[in-house]
Amino acid sequence: MTAAVLNFNRFPKLMVAMSRSLLALAVDQYFDDYMIVDLRAAGCSGQDSLSFLHSMAGRPFDSEKHQSMAPVNTGLGVHIDVSAVHDDGVLIVSSKWHRCLSVLTMLREAARANFLPPGAASTIHGKLGFILSTAYGRVGKAAAQPLVQRMWHDTDYAFTSQMRHMLEFFEALLPDLPALTIRVGSSQGDEPPIVVYTDASFRATAADGTRQPVAELGYHVVVPRSDGPPTLLYHSHRLEQDALAAFSSTAATLIMQCEIAAATGPPTPCVLRMGAVSGQRG
Repeated sequence: MTAAVLNFNRFPKLMVAMSRSLLALAVDQYFDDYMIVDLRAAGCSGQDSLSFLHSMAGRPFDSEKHQSMAPVNTGLGVHIDVSAVHDDGVLIVSSKWHRCLSVLTMLREAARANFLPPGAASTIHGKLGFILSTAYGRVGKAAAQPLVQRMWHDTDYAFTSQMRHMLEFFEALLPDLPALTIRVGSSQGDEPPIVVYTDASFRATAADGTRQPVAELGYHVVVPRSDGPPTLLYHSHRLEQDALAAFSSTAATLIMQCEIAAATGPPTPCVLRMGAVSGQRG
């Protein structure tokens, strides 16, 4: 059991606890990888202190895996950008492209072979989950439903039409995956942010059975108020037919594309005219 996860984590967790209590070091670990956050004025003193502690315990670091302190660094395949923390109070994280390419390559190979067994689906789903955890709003998570279906329910392992639509979706999303911006701390006097919930509905056919795609985009805006309960605003509108025509004309549903249009598209004139939201941070 020496290779079990709990045993593998025990020594790094001990080093983290000692570094925090003895050295006042802002450090954490993921298995045997350490992540340190420090002031620019501190230079590399935090890393040097942790390295000295490891050496005292008889387990010196591997110098080849060392990364110097920097405003932008990479850990566990994730770009971590703290360059704007001081001035803007935001930390930006994004996934490295090679992780995204790995998922796309596995899906492309499965599509060419017309074969995706549950084990491979589980591997892709796990990799996608990690990638999307570093994306704005975990966008794309719902699109992985065909993988969940294959993991737990399917008895036929062919690469289905739903999976091909999923691959088409991720071919468009992953090369331009929106980074996750995390607000760090708050300044006195900061107003609470406006929160906008979005959703969409899609109907492919009319009552007579003819193909007449209709998409409705919906917005629910929550505007905080210092003098009372928040203001709630609602709006919905139909997506223009020209916008729908840009998507596949034969797909059974375009709900995922419509939900992305609602979440990432520019605000409609009606939303912009909502006077209650003007001048506040969203």
